[in-house]
Amino acid sequence: MPSLPYRAVREGGGDKALVLVAGTCHGLWGLLSKQDEADCERALLALGKGLLGLELHPQLAALARRMGVRGYKVDIGAHEVTVATADGGTPRAVRITCEPRPKDDDRDWFWTHWGDPLAQADDITGAEVALVGLLARA
Repeated sequence: MPSLPYRAVREGGGDKALVLVAGTCHGLWGLLSKQDEADCERALLALGKGLLGLELHPQLAALARRMGVRGYKVDIGAHEVTVATADGGTPRAVRITCEPRPKDDDRDWFWTHWGDPLAQADDITGAEVALVGLLARA
């Protein structure tokens, strides 16, 4: 079997390591992205089991996954998610909840810890873009 030119090693706990190999840089990037998404899913499932039956709003969980895949630090609480920059510069963070908005027929919206509406809960991409903008200027 010929050697594949692109390789990444993901360190795990203890002696565990995951080796990803691909024939192209783009292929390896895709594998790493899929692994990041899977890692976020596993972390959310493990955390959800540890919250004594409290479940994170599914749209909030989806937003947390997307921000984690983007490289942001994501801390998950019982009913909120804190997203922070992880670039080594000045730390910036925004705490997000998902609650009904009375002005919008009580539809679920994402809210910042300042009490400002971020985006309607079914608009994950809009919330992601708004959150990236907030973190860039916070």
